Amino acid sequence: MSKQHRWVAVLPGLTVLACGMAYPADELAAVRQLLPAGDESPLAVAATGPTAVGGRVVFDDQFGGSELPPGWEVRDPADAGSYSLTANPGHLRYVVDAQHTSFDGGPAATQDEPYRKALHLVRPFAGQDWVLTTRLTYGPRPGEPTNNRNMNLIIQTRVPGRRERVTISRSVGEFGGNPGSNSLSLGIAGASLSLPFANTQGPLPPETWSIRVERHGDRFAIRASRDDDGSAPEYRLEHACQPGVFAAEQEVIIEADGWYGSNDPPGYMDFAFIAVAEPPIPAVVTIDPDRLRLGAAGRRVVVYVQLSAGQPLEDVDHATVLLQAKGRPGLAARPVDAVVADYDADGTPHLAVTFDRRDVEALLAPGSVELTLAGQVLGRRFEGSYTVRVLPPRVD
Repeated sequence: MSKQHRWVAVLPGLTVLACGMAYPADELAAVRQLLPAGDESPLAVAATGPTAVGGRVVFDDQFGGSELPPGWEVRDPADAGSYSLTANPGHLRYVVDAQHTSFDGGPAATQDEPYRKALHLVRPFAGQDWVLTTRLTYGPRPGEPTNNRNMNLIIQTRVPGRRERVTISRSVGEFGGNPGSNSLSLGIAGASLSLPFANTQGPLPPETWSIRVERHGDRFAIRASRDDDGSAPEYRLEHACQPGVFAAEQEVIIEADGWYGSNDPPGYMDFAFIAVAEPPIPAVVTIDPDRLRLGAAGRRVVVYVQLSAGQPLEDVDHATVLLQAKGRPGLAARPVDAVVADYDADGTPHLAVTFDRRDVEALLAPGSVELTLAGQVLGRRFEGSYTVRVLPPRVD
């Protein structure tokens, strides 16, 4: 089976087609074992943090204590910026005060106050193949006459003499005419993407974002999405850096920079967690048809999973398998035995798990919907996605 994403839906009384082939009855016998009557599949909340990412955890900081977790450093604790683990219990809060600050701490400004060096919170770590996940809330504060503030989450190389970095920056300035002063910016070395928002007078409402940064050697990718709006698009930026500029040593940096005017009370960033883990094992997920009509006949959906060579499908922890649409709770597979078989006779085994069709439809809305199937095999997460076309109910 080629590495493309498809689904196979097994509906009672219908011949199943996948990869352009009709499967004979004996090859479908194992699938039909997955279709008992009765029990409904439960809804389960998808995991967050490193257990939702991959295997070995590099670090997993939940900020539940009163002190920074081991491994974090307070760097450049000069005049500007502060942090707290008690202002919002269970979160790391970075506060940007009403001082003139700069990432590099100088030179002196021509205004009444000099530039002051911003406090940095730094977490070094090693590895060239990882996924960083975090959920944070921004409390942006526009100012008058000016408040050019950038609140930054940075992953920067530790190679001496290099400054390559990955940056997620929430910026806010004066609420006047500059349309680019209120934005979220994503950057990877020489690539960037700016997402402008409408300027608003006065404090902006807090915003909760989920951020995922993935590294595979010299290739990086950022995904940013709003937790509180499942219909919002997911912002993505991918870029390949020059070979070797990041090496295996890097560090997470939380800091702010800019020239701040009136901002009382000050802005802040609240981090619920920051975690780094091995990336998930890529899975090829198959479903057919690739168009699903809401309310159509059928009681079950069978999802087939193919993993890379050497990954034992028989050792998949069936209880961890979830089907998820963005912004919705994960849907647990039906509590029956999974079946491993070569369903399309291509010499490659596949794992088949079932979901109740009506529960699957509860994840969907008409249009294009990306669904992700994930689970664990020998303690390592696997994951595969596919965008399915959803049709509205038929009107007779």
